[in-house]
Amino acid sequence: LQHSRQEWVRLFVNGNRLNNFEDVQKIDGDYLDAWFPENNQGYIHKIDDYFEYSADGTQYSNIDEGLLYNSSHPLIPETYRWHFEKRSHPEDDVWQHLYGLAMALNTSSTSPLYEKLVEAQTDPAHFAMMLALRHAVGDWDSYGYTRGKNDALYYALPEGKWYLLPWDIDFTLGSGNGSSTSLFSVGGQFPEVSQFLNYAKYKEMYYDAFRELVNGPWKTSYGTNNPPTPFDIFLDEGADLLTSEGLGDGRRNGIKQFVRDRRTFILSQIPDKDDTPRR
Repeated sequence: LQHSRQEWVRLFVNGNRLNNFEDVQKIDGDYLDAWFPENNQGYIHKIDDYFEYSADGTQYSNIDEGLLYNSSHPLIPETYRWHFEKRSHPEDDVWQHLYGLAMALNTSSTSPLYEKLVEAQTDPAHFAMMLALRHAVGDWDSYGYTRGKNDALYYALPEGKWYLLPWDIDFTLGSGNGSSTSLFSVGGQFPEVSQFLNYAKYKEMYYDAFRELVNGPWKTSYGTNNPPTPFDIFLDEGADLLTSEGLGDGRRNGIKQFVRDRRTFILSQIPDKDDTPRR
């Protein structure tokens, strides 16, 4: 899956050390060149919440929404301008490409056109995989989970399809939702996501993403006498580096325990599949 490069940095300003930071690659032109070299001419839209202020500016409310299309969300730029801010092509105010995705995802799944419209706009397996990732690690602070933020939508051109891209995955691996949180925990502000995940064809793609995770990179020997897995080794190398720098071990065992417990829970929730071992 597409992701941002990350590295630890020590920040100094005028000779003064300001603690340690994580430098994270933005979803920008360089990101597109790396992940979409043949389709890097499209539109980036940053998914975010926004704050509605009172007329006198003394109070505000936080608003999270999904990519909606209904009587309260007509196909005009102001419907989507603040929740799906354009981060590329500042030379125009074009939004028609986003209208197409909103219409597809909000078409009733009982319509014979639903699959055709969704698959004309997206790769549904990729969309399902990105949603599964956030639910696996427990990062509730994201689109399609609890908050309308911390992702980007990219309309790849010249391909002409949309991709959901992760950003700001902070509440995760034990610092977000717990290991037994439902795989279908989706806020009511995302009816388009709930409909997608509960449509039989796409639900199976969602389950497939979890199967790939728990039967592959999330295997851990934590709590057993078995030799360390590639996941354990990868985590230990990072924790040892942090420890050598005097920064603690990054919740090494806490992360392993979460992954072990979350993996067990996921295995109990996904249906059997003939070609997929459950243990």
